[in-house]
Amino acid sequence: MHLRSVVNINPLKSIVVTILLGIPVMAQESGRPVSIWVQPLPTLVLGAWTWQMASPVVTISGGVNVPVGNTTLGAEVAVLTMPHPWEPYWQLLASAGPVLMLTGDQGRSGFFVQPRLQLIVSHESAISHYDYPTGRQPEGASLEAQAVADVGYQYISGHLFLSWGIGAGAGACFNCGDTQKPTTWIGPYLWGRSGRRDTHFTWSVDLNLMKVGFNF
Repeated sequence: MHLRSVVNINPLKSIVVTILLGIPVMAQESGRPVSIWVQPLPTLVLGAWTWQMASPVVTISGGVNVPVGNTTLGAEVAVLTMPHPWEPYWQLLASAGPVLMLTGDQGRSGFFVQPRLQLIVSHESAISHYDYPTGRQPEGASLEAQAVADVGYQYISGHLFLSWGIGAGAGACFNCGDTQKPTTWIGPYLWGRSGRRDTHFTWSVDLNLMKVGFNF
Protein backbone atom coordinates (compact mmCIF):
# COMPACT_ATOMS: atom_id res chain seq x y z
CA MET A 1 0.00 0.00 0.00
CA HIS A 2 1.34 3.45 -0.94
CA LEU A 3 2.06 5.97 1.80
CA ARG A 4 -0.42 8.39 0.25
CA SER A 5 -3.17 5.79 0.57
CA VAL A 6 -2.35 5.28 4.23
CA VAL A 7 -2.38 9.03 4.93
CA ASN A 8 -5.72 9.47 3.16
CA ILE A 9 -7.53 6.84 5.25
CA ASN A 10 -10.54 8.36 7.00
CA PRO A 11 -9.69 8.83 10.72
CA LEU A 12 -13.00 7.28 11.77
CA LYS A 13 -12.30 4.20 9.66
CA SER A 14 -8.86 3.97 11.24
CA ILE A 15 -10.39 3.98 14.72
CA VAL A 16 -12.93 1.32 13.77
CA VAL A 17 -10.25 -0.90 12.20
CA THR A 18 -8.02 -0.49 15.26
CA ILE A 19 -10.86 -1.50 17.59
CA LEU A 20 -11.84 -4.51 15.46
CA LEU A 21 -8.25 -5.71 15.27
CA GLY A 22 -7.70 -5.11 18.97
CA ILE A 23 -10.75 -7.04 20.22
CA PRO A 24 -9.38 -10.54 19.42
CA VAL A 25 -6.04 -9.57 21.00
CA MET A 26 -7.76 -8.43 24.22
CA ALA A 27 -9.80 -11.64 24.32
CA GLN A 28 -6.72 -13.80 23.82
CA GLU A 29 -4.72 -11.97 26.48
CA SER A 30 -7.52 -12.10 29.07
CA GLY A 31 -8.56 -15.69 28.37
CA ARG A 32 -12.20 -14.51 28.31
CA PRO A 33 -14.49 -14.48 25.26
CA VAL A 34 -15.73 -11.49 23.30
CA SER A 35 -19.51 -11.62 22.91
CA ILE A 36 -21.43 -10.01 20.06
CA TRP A 37 -25.19 -9.95 20.61
CA VAL A 38 -28.55 -8.62 19.47
CA GLN A 39 -31.74 -7.87 21.39
CA PRO A 40 -34.56 -9.52 19.39
CA LEU A 41 -37.59 -8.72 21.56
CA PRO A 42 -37.84 -4.98 20.75
CA THR A 43 -37.72 -5.73 17.03
CA LEU A 44 -40.35 -8.48 17.26
CA VAL A 45 -42.69 -6.86 19.78
CA LEU A 46 -42.69 -3.35 18.32
CA GLY A 47 -42.91 -4.69 14.80
CA ALA A 48 -45.93 -6.86 15.64
CA TRP A 49 -47.58 -4.13 17.73
CA THR A 50 -47.35 -1.46 15.02
CA TRP A 51 -47.75 -3.69 11.96
CA GLN A 52 -51.29 -2.46 11.25
CA MET A 53 -50.39 1.22 11.60
CA ALA A 54 -49.78 3.55 8.67
CA SER A 55 -46.06 2.97 9.17
CA PRO A 56 -44.69 0.28 11.51
CA VAL A 57 -41.86 0.90 13.93
CA VAL A 58 -38.52 -0.51 12.74
CA THR A 59 -35.78 -1.02 15.31
CA ILE A 60 -32.41 -2.79 15.47
CA SER A 61 -30.55 -3.19 18.74
CA GLY A 62 -27.24 -4.91 19.45
CA GLY A 63 -23.90 -4.65 21.14
CA VAL A 64 -20.70 -6.26 22.32
CA ASN A 65 -19.12 -7.41 25.59
CA VAL A 66 -15.34 -6.99 25.50
CA PRO A 67 -12.82 -7.98 28.20
CA VAL A 68 -10.92 -4.92 29.41
CA GLY A 69 -8.35 -5.49 32.13
CA ASN A 70 -9.96 -7.31 35.03
CA THR A 71 -13.51 -6.50 33.99
CA THR A 72 -15.79 -6.63 30.93
CA LEU A 73 -17.09 -3.60 29.05
CA GLY A 74 -20.61 -3.86 27.64
CA ALA A 75 -21.59 -1.45 24.86
CA GLU A 76 -24.90 -1.12 23.04
CA VAL A 77 -26.25 0.74 20.01
CA ALA A 78 -29.92 0.88 19.02
CA VAL A 79 -31.62 2.57 16.08
CA LEU A 80 -35.36 3.15 15.83
CA THR A 81 -37.41 4.80 13.13
CA MET A 82 -41.04 5.25 12.16
CA PRO A 83 -41.30 6.79 8.68
CA HIS A 84 -44.91 7.89 9.20
CA PRO A 85 -46.42 10.00 6.38
CA TRP A 86 -47.20 13.00 8.61
CA GLU A 87 -45.43 12.41 11.92
CA PRO A 88 -42.13 10.59 11.26
CA TYR A 89 -39.47 10.26 13.92
CA TRP A 90 -36.17 8.52 14.50
CA GLN A 91 -34.03 7.72 17.50
CA LEU A 92 -30.45 6.65 18.22
CA LEU A 93 -29.32 5.17 21.54
CA ALA A 94 -25.76 4.49 22.69
CA SER A 95 -24.72 3.18 26.09
CA ALA A 96 -21.72 1.58 27.75
CA GLY A 97 -20.59 0.40 31.16
CA PRO A 98 -18.75 -2.37 33.03
CA VAL A 99 -20.40 -5.77 33.51
CA LEU A 100 -19.74 -6.64 37.16
CA MET A 101 -20.24 -10.28 38.11
CA LEU A 102 -22.12 -11.00 41.34
CA THR A 103 -21.59 -14.76 41.03
CA GLY A 104 -19.18 -16.75 38.89
CA ASP A 105 -15.95 -15.61 37.26
CA GLN A 106 -15.62 -12.40 35.25
CA GLY A 107 -16.78 -12.92 31.67
CA ARG A 108 -18.40 -16.28 32.47
CA SER A 109 -21.90 -17.50 33.40
CA GLY A 110 -23.50 -15.94 36.46
CA PHE A 111 -25.55 -13.08 37.86
CA PHE A 112 -24.33 -9.57 37.08
CA VAL A 113 -25.00 -5.89 37.57
CA GLN A 114 -24.12 -3.33 34.89
CA PRO A 115 -24.03 0.40 35.65
CA ARG A 116 -23.86 2.35 32.41
CA LEU A 117 -24.17 5.77 30.83
CA GLN A 118 -26.99 6.02 28.30
CA LEU A 119 -27.39 8.74 25.66
CA ILE A 120 -30.48 9.02 23.44
CA VAL A 121 -30.86 11.39 20.50
CA SER A 122 -34.38 11.72 19.07
CA HIS A 123 -36.08 13.75 16.38
CA GLU A 124 -39.80 14.32 15.98
CA SER A 125 -41.78 16.12 13.33
CA ALA A 126 -44.30 18.84 14.10
CA ILE A 127 -47.88 17.61 14.36
CA SER A 128 -51.17 19.35 14.99
CA HIS A 129 -54.42 17.56 15.82
CA TYR A 130 -57.66 19.01 17.16
CA ASP A 131 -57.83 16.49 20.01
CA TYR A 132 -54.45 17.40 21.56
CA PRO A 133 -55.22 19.78 24.44
CA THR A 134 -51.64 21.08 24.44
CA GLY A 135 -51.89 22.19 20.83
CA ARG A 136 -49.21 21.91 18.19
CA GLN A 137 -46.08 19.90 18.96
CA PRO A 138 -42.96 21.75 17.78
CA GLU A 139 -40.54 19.93 15.52
CA GLY A 140 -37.03 19.36 16.79
CA ALA A 141 -34.36 17.12 18.25
CA SER A 142 -33.80 16.13 21.87
CA LEU A 143 -31.01 14.60 23.94
CA GLU A 144 -31.40 12.38 26.99
CA ALA A 145 -28.49 11.59 29.30
CA GLN A 146 -29.15 8.95 31.94
CA ALA A 147 -27.35 6.84 34.51
CA VAL A 148 -28.75 3.32 34.18
CA ALA A 149 -28.28 0.10 36.16
CA ASP A 150 -29.17 -3.35 34.83
CA VAL A 151 -29.27 -6.59 36.80
CA GLY A 152 -29.59 -10.05 35.30
CA TYR A 153 -28.05 -13.41 34.47
CA GLN A 154 -25.77 -14.32 31.58
CA TYR A 155 -25.07 -17.79 30.21
CA ILE A 156 -21.85 -18.41 28.29
CA SER A 157 -21.11 -21.84 26.85
CA GLY A 158 -18.81 -22.39 23.89
CA HIS A 159 -19.91 -19.97 21.18
CA LEU A 160 -23.36 -19.37 22.71
CA PHE A 161 -24.12 -16.15 24.61
CA LEU A 162 -27.47 -15.60 26.37
CA SER A 163 -28.40 -12.89 28.82
CA TRP A 164 -31.60 -11.99 30.66
CA GLY A 165 -32.04 -8.79 32.62
CA ILE A 166 -34.02 -5.70 33.52
CA GLY A 167 -32.94 -2.24 34.54
CA ALA A 168 -33.89 1.35 35.28
CA GLY A 169 -32.30 4.74 34.89
CA ALA A 170 -32.70 8.45 35.58
CA GLY A 171 -31.23 11.65 34.24
CA ALA A 172 -31.99 14.79 32.26
CA CYS A 173 -33.80 15.32 28.98
CA PHE A 174 -32.82 18.41 26.98
CA ASN A 175 -35.33 20.01 24.60
CA CYS A 176 -37.81 17.22 25.26
CA GLY A 177 -41.58 17.15 25.41
CA ASP A 178 -43.09 18.25 28.72
CA THR A 179 -45.38 15.28 29.38
CA GLN A 180 -43.11 13.88 32.14
CA LYS A 181 -43.70 10.28 31.08
CA PRO A 182 -41.07 7.55 31.54
CA THR A 183 -38.87 6.94 28.52
CA THR A 184 -36.90 4.03 27.21
CA TRP A 185 -35.06 3.83 23.89
CA ILE A 186 -38.52 4.34 22.32
CA GLY A 187 -38.67 7.69 24.09
CA PRO A 188 -40.55 9.83 21.53
CA TYR A 189 -43.23 7.20 21.25
CA LEU A 190 -43.99 7.67 24.95
CA TRP A 191 -43.38 11.35 25.66
CA GLY A 192 -44.43 12.87 22.32
CA ARG A 193 -47.50 14.94 21.44
CA SER A 194 -46.72 17.77 23.83
CA GLY A 195 -47.23 21.43 23.11
CA ARG A 196 -43.77 22.65 24.06
CA ARG A 197 -40.21 21.50 24.68
CA ASP A 198 -38.04 22.07 27.72
CA THR A 199 -35.34 20.50 29.91
CA HIS A 200 -36.52 18.29 32.74
CA PHE A 201 -35.89 15.17 34.81
CA THR A 202 -36.49 11.89 33.01
CA TRP A 203 -36.48 8.23 33.98
CA SER A 204 -36.58 4.99 32.05
CA VAL A 205 -37.09 1.25 32.34
CA ASP A 206 -34.93 -1.18 30.36
CA LEU A 207 -37.45 -3.51 28.73
CA ASN A 208 -35.13 -5.24 26.25
CA LEU A 209 -35.05 -8.25 28.60
CA MET A 210 -32.99 -10.68 26.49
CA LYS A 211 -29.73 -10.77 24.55
CA VAL A 212 -28.74 -13.54 22.15
CA GLY A 213 -25.29 -13.72 20.65
CA PHE A 214 -22.05 -15.40 19.68
CA ASN A 215 -18.77 -15.79 21.58
CA PHE A 216 -15.34 -15.89 20.00
